[in-house]
Amino acid sequence: MKDPWEDQEPFSTDIPVIDEQHRMISDIINLLSIAVKKNKSRENILKLLRGYMDYGNNHRAMEEEMMKKNGYPDLSRHASDHRELKNNMENLYKRVSDDNLIISQEIGKCIKDWHDCHVEIQDRAMALFLKEKGL
Repeated sequence: MKDPWEDQEPFSTDIPVIDEQHRMISDIINLLSIAVKKNKSRENILKLLRGYMDYGNNHRAMEEEMMKKNGYPDLSRHASDHRELKNNMENLYKRVSDDNLIISQEIGKCIKDWHDCHVEIQDRAMALFLKEKGL
């Protein structure tokens, strides 16, 4: 699996703390995709999903605090996107946990696609604003 951080340009915000957290999230997504591909147990998948959810929730809270503190004008839409992901992930976790979902590569792909698109578009726009504010 190609590491999206090999070519950092589309994913870089040039804000070190955000970029490091994005790398960690990407690593968790890659581990999740590998676990699914290797048919690891539902418990392993749930553990990785929970790790992604917990780490991601902390990351998004940090981003939102930075945006709020610096008066980011698109905070509401950005935070709404974060809430939508959180709700989708909680639903996915419940479905996997309740054994109501066949675990497939689509889980990792869906999460990765959202993450990559969000970082490349919304987080980069946020970062440009924050950098103008001197961050």
